[in-house]
Amino acid sequence: MQAEYNISELEELLKSRLGSGLEDVIEAKLKKFNYLISREIAIEILAREHNLLPSRKEKFLSIAEVKKLLHEGAKHFNVSIKATISTFLPTRVIMKNGNVYRMRELILEEESERCRLSFWDESIDLLNNFSIGDTILFKNLYLSSGYLTYSKYSSYEICEKILPFDPSEQKKQDNKKILVQGSVIEIEPPYHYLKNGREAIMKSFRIAIGNATYRVVVWDNPERVDKLTEGDMVRIEGVTLRNNEFHANWNSRIIKLRLLGKDIVLGKVEALVHDNDIILYILSKKYILPRNLLMKIFGRNINQDITSETLLEISKNKLLGKKVAIKPITNDSQETSNDCLVAKDIYLIS
Repeated sequence: MQAEYNISELEELLKSRLGSGLEDVIEAKLKKFNYLISREIAIEILAREHNLLPSRKEKFLSIAEVKKLLHEGAKHFNVSIKATISTFLPTRVIMKNGNVYRMRELILEEESERCRLSFWDESIDLLNNFSIGDTILFKNLYLSSGYLTYSKYSSYEICEKILPFDPSEQKKQDNKKILVQGSVIEIEPPYHYLKNGREAIMKSFRIAIGNATYRVVVWDNPERVDKLTEGDMVRIEGVTLRNNEFHANWNSRIIKLRLLGKDIVLGKVEALVHDNDIILYILSKKYILPRNLLMKIFGRNINQDITSETLLEISKNKLLGKKVAIKPITNDSQETSNDCLVAKDIYLIS
């Protein structure tokens, strides 16, 4: 991918506007990004901030094109890519220039091609909005030093949200990566077997989805089953269905939705109103949905200029009549005078 502008030309344009102070401004920008970006990218950012970049048509790269640029050691800003999430990798601690940073990566896939996308420090929290199998459009990523990175100027849109497994569609799901949500009804005894001449352990549990029950077999990191108890509501991402059983491997995720058990409220959304905030009713009790949870439900950012009426209509389309699990903030200081609790997290069950 060739840039439609020359870095030297951008630097001259910035110099004509900022004068002799340009180098100090560039240095400040590098420091702001903890020197994780190059001087060229800092110039691109400054040029964008000063409206000096020429207008151009947005282009989305394929994973194959991104991998080629990474192999070449290229440096680019404004890389956009549309791909499906294949794996969440664990958070790592990185030492760089004497500083400590957190970094977590997604593995994205497109047909048979895969690449990694890294998130640093605060941006890691965005991964709570994604699931294995979601198709996401990432915009304004930057590519440098062998990393494709989600930056301060990046954004995303969820193009296709993976839907929970439907027992009535079972025949269409064989050997596909799917999402499962249900209640744990039985933890089974561990199973010992030989793998490459060594003893290994497989653990399993049974899950209820509506009126159907299934066995979930966990082959890798089986100790994850030890964290479950009967009655837990769980979300299992990236599993395959074989012989009427769900099989989880190393890159499958098992998420307990019933966090801290008794604090989770389950029920159908009976009504929604707008009173400065979006307020929903479950079991005749009111819960405020903060803006960050609305973003999680909608799968995209919410424009500041969106009207209250539009926001309420979108919320109704997404939530009204749906079964949800809400974790409220239970601190008494968080309750309003109208006995309305603030939601800390929300999960859409069906």
